[in-house]
Amino acid sequence: MGKCVYCGHSAGWFSRKHIRCVERHHKAKPAIENLVAHALNDEAKMDGLFDRVKELSLSGFLTPDERKYHSALGLIKGLEDFLDDHVLSDEEFKRMESAILVLEIDPDLQRSSGFSERIAKALTITKLNKGEIPTDVIRIPENLPFLIQKSETIVWIFDRVAVSERTTQVQYQGSSSGVSIRIMRGVYYRTGAFKGYPVEVEKMKPMGRGTLAFTTKHVLFVSDKTSLKIPIAKLVAIQAYENGLQIQRDGVRSKPILLSGIDVWFASNVLSLLFEGP
Repeated sequence: MGKCVYCGHSAGWFSRKHIRCVERHHKAKPAIENLVAHALNDEAKMDGLFDRVKELSLSGFLTPDERKYHSALGLIKGLEDFLDDHVLSDEEFKRMESAILVLEIDPDLQRSSGFSERIAKALTITKLNKGEIPTDVIRIPENLPFLIQKSETIVWIFDRVAVSERTTQVQYQGSSSGVSIRIMRGVYYRTGAFKGYPVEVEKMKPMGRGTLAFTTKHVLFVSDKTSLKIPIAKLVAIQAYENGLQIQRDGVRSKPILLSGIDVWFASNVLSLLFEGP
């Protein structure tokens, strides 16, 4: 007779899990996330939060590591709610710090769950909204491939960003096999040489995948194929899409640039706030 890996009781022949135990296990995970998120948004519910989370964890047969991980995901959910107004207040930040201690979310778990990055983005948006330059939010690598002016500050760095240039090409549709018509001695014109009528077709020209940075003055990009340096003050359009952020600087010959593989919501907000100026 096999024993259930969750409750430890007999699970019958050739079985190691009770269906009801599996259901309780799966339901406990989102329940903990929602419990933490709701507590963050209601200070009165912060009291006894750890005990309620632990009770849900035990009833769902979660290990301590699973309990902590889904508590961290709950913190991220609560943080998303805080950012509905694009600002993380001092009171909300203190509540987050308190929950981190209460729920035993150590620094390694904060990084692996994505919480560290999300809170850093929240603080960046908050500082820019307040007209402040976020100088102490992220760690700046020493071997950056950019030349930064003394008068500018790096606000955020994105890794493995794909950049493409939107170009317009003229293609021809419709043609004729034609016949050769003699114009004069030794000169023939084949009507099939006509390419048809011109049609403009938009295409994306890949510019490589590399490191992208937003500074207080520029959008910088470096890949093994090319490099870009676009003054933020020269931007005339910022368009957010599901698959990337499109920017365009002024100038008759300038073409739209699509930045893919980034957090579009965050990048568009940062760029808009930098354009407005701290």
